[in-house]
Amino acid sequence: MSGISKETVLQVIRDFWIPFVLACGWTAYSVLGQEITVKTVFSTLGPSFFMFSWLSGQLIRVRKQAGVEKSFNQLQSRMGEMIEEFQGKALATIDHITGGDSYCYAEPQLSRPTYYPIQWMVRNAGDYPMYQVAVRIDDLSSREIFLPGAIHMDSKDVVLGDIPCKVARHFDWSHVGQTESRHFTLTFEARNGILIQDLIIRRINGELGFAYRLKKNDEKLTVIKEIVPANFPRDENGEFDWSEPPVSDYDGLSFRSNRGQHL
Repeated sequence: MSGISKETVLQVIRDFWIPFVLACGWTAYSVLGQEITVKTVFSTLGPSFFMFSWLSGQLIRVRKQAGVEKSFNQLQSRMGEMIEEFQGKALATIDHITGGDSYCYAEPQLSRPTYYPIQWMVRNAGDYPMYQVAVRIDDLSSREIFLPGAIHMDSKDVVLGDIPCKVARHFDWSHVGQTESRHFTLTFEARNGILIQDLIIRRINGELGFAYRLKKNDEKLTVIKEIVPANFPRDENGEFDWSEPPVSDYDGLSFRSNRGQHL
């Protein structure tokens, strides 16, 4: 017994006391009314104790196996939750680094006098900062044919840099003048991709307003946002005409500069 620890003895007692009690009970029932001898007692007690020990062992094994399976299922479920949580945090980190699905769009501030340059306000409409934002703005209404195959168009490239969430950047360019309609295209480039914005300024009943739509340049152009005032004209199907204005022939009379145009 010197090599057997107290914990081992206690564990043996815990595992075998029930089979021993059952075996004693069965032995007492079996020899009841018979001549009781050591041989009859042990010949009944031994096999019955072995049988009840085997049954008890099977029950313990099944119970432990069920517990192990339950623990494994809980561990598997927890690992799945941890993996999903890690993936979510990893994607959020990547979105913070790249800009995620954030996008910019521009709105012209039309409260200035029409002979002042238009102030363009570029907003970050997403939930993540946008990095290395640059925009090229083209005035499609200014296109003129100088020579066959040579078209002049007023354009401007602006580097806006990093734009935090819900923050706007401003730049001045071009003029509204007295025209009834102006059509601009803005191409935004940032770390998370390219976005194209069509913007049309219209004078309706003497008041200036604008409509715009945003297109994501992924594998194909996809419209992600479209805003058209209720008083802007539409076709018989209720659709707004986003087609580009025709290219004019150069008349030599227009005054242009690299900051825009007066009309």
